[in-house]
Amino acid sequence: MQWLTTIKVGDISMDANAMAKPDSDRVVRVRLELIYYLHPEGPSGPVAFDTLRTLLMQKYGTPSSDETKTKFGDPVHDVLWTFPSTSILLELTKISVDVDYRATDKKALDVL
Repeated sequence: MQWLTTIKVGDISMDANAMAKPDSDRVVRVRLELIYYLHPEGPSGPVAFDTLRTLLMQKYGTPSSDETKTKFGDPVHDVLWTFPSTSILLELTKISVDVDYRATDKKALDVL
């Protein structure tokens, strides 16, 4: 995975990447990532997570699920929006906040 650019979402600097299927130029996934130690000037992880969750809820409505679980012994907070053609996962871990947009059907490949 190669990061394409850094973008700003409000006052949050995030690394951005668009991914395509092998041998294709059709985008199937867009990922935004905030790794805390790479962007110490910005808001803390939980603050960035809450800001992004609010923005996503304003745009996409109530999420399909909102849960905290344990991965590799650490708490992880996942918020998921699901749609017929796309899913959006917002995830808070001890080192990062990620927003992952994924196409879930063939028609969505042309939309992302």
